[in-house]
Amino acid sequence: MNLKKIVVMTAFLGAVFSLSQTAYAGLFDDLNKMQKDLEKLQGGNMPKAPSAGGNATGFSGMSNMGSSTSGGFGGCGDAANADTIDCVCRATVSEGRIDGTKIFKKLPPSNIQVLKGDFSISPNDVNTRLNQTPILSKENADVVDLGLYRNAFESAEISSLFSQFLDTVGKKADYLSILKQAADAKSGFDTKKKAMKRDAQQAYGLALLYYQSLGANANTGMNYMKTAAKGDASKSFIATYQLGHRAYFGIGEPRNLSKAANWMLKSYEAVQKRKNKDLQANTSVPLTDGFINLVNNEFMSLVSDPSYKRRAQYAELAQAAQQFQAEMASSLKNAKGRSPSIVALTKAFLSRESEINAKIFAAIGQEERATIESQRVQKFIADKSRDAEKYKDYEYSSRETRKFLKSSLQSISALDANQKQKFSEAMSELAILAIEMRRIQAGLLGQVLSGNIDIAQMRIAEPVLGSVRTTCNTYNDLNDVGTKLGAPKAAVKFDPKNSKSVVEVADD
Repeated sequence: MNLKKIVVMTAFLGAVFSLSQTAYAGLFDDLNKMQKDLEKLQGGNMPKAPSAGGNATGFSGMSNMGSSTSGGFGGCGDAANADTIDCVCRATVSEGRIDGTKIFKKLPPSNIQVLKGDFSISPNDVNTRLNQTPILSKENADVVDLGLYRNAFESAEISSLFSQFLDTVGKKADYLSILKQAADAKSGFDTKKKAMKRDAQQAYGLALLYYQSLGANANTGMNYMKTAAKGDASKSFIATYQLGHRAYFGIGEPRNLSKAANWMLKSYEAVQKRKNKDLQANTSVPLTDGFINLVNNEFMSLVSDPSYKRRAQYAELAQAAQQFQAEMASSLKNAKGRSPSIVALTKAFLSRESEINAKIFAAIGQEERATIESQRVQKFIADKSRDAEKYKDYEYSSRETRKFLKSSLQSISALDANQKQKFSEAMSELAILAIEMRRIQAGLLGQVLSGNIDIAQMRIAEPVLGSVRTTCNTYNDLNDVGTKLGAPKAAVKFDPKNSKSVVEVADD
């Protein structure tokens, strides 16, 4: 299988936007479908793929991103709303940004008596058990660590509830009783209720499996998993993973690698799909690396097992994937000359974000941090190197800055009049940045579809493709603080001719 066919096949299977982590994930789709696709490719029936020789030098095609409409890309509706921050962030945070304290209005009240029958102890004693660590001498082959499953849900409500269950050191049984009631509730034809019910079944089933050494009924836990897996497999990847995991290791049933692969492939594919959504800024509840690695590593281990009858076929695909990855790495090293526009956009976004963060720090009284951030961005701007590899350290420190900013915002109790004004001005600049980055994203993806940008170039654009989610998350945090403390509402008017425009700065 030559590289050209691998690239075409990957594009054909929808991995164009997968970036570094998932550019070759489609190579491990269902083997039967893969074989048919390969037959078509080898028979000369090759679909047109994006050009691997796209030469996006300079800003031809990029410079008009700031004026292209984003309405069709973000689901913002008519053009009149396309450039509003509410529209952009509502479209980006598609799974909902929720207040963890308000989710209980949508959920049943706690009632630990409903746990009776699912534990070998009295419901009144369940909370004590849940605050204990499972007995180490009784190895839990089903679930090693509940924390690995944080955010592995479709609905933001259950994701939040599960996280609160994990984090509380008090009444865990109360949270668990809410999960059970949500898992047993009638959902009817309501799509959101179905998602919450399915997620609750997985969360509650996990808890029973994890605490089985402390009196929880593991069989009941697996029954919840099986029920969740009967629906849409792409939305129940915890359940499909656990069913595959049990069959792979022969936990409570005979070891069956074919059955395990059938279930675990469903989970693997669903995880890749969810990762793609996150990379394209279409979810505000990204999977944790822990759960991604849990599913990916076990699936690869399973299909590489000498006892697995289709191991040789998967081994060929794995080898092809490794070859593809090596070629992509080589392309990335040479990307400097082929895609200075993407490199410049990345640099311009990161520096603009840092400038705004420095203003936010100054507005909330973090003067020392504001100075550090200003010095950091000036050093970055002064670096005239066009090597994308040089940005890795800055990207990492930017992520750490965002974490520090989020923590700082949570501790603010008051702002004076001057601070409120500066706070509002910084919010306005951040909103404008989010709007422009949504438009830039649309332009980039349009160029991929037209064949002007290849996958190697898109790998460099990772910070840009994640920029809307990043800026919207910060904007929403600021909005919460501003509303609470009475800061003026940010005035937002996007103008692509603004001297602070990312495209204008990058084009210099």
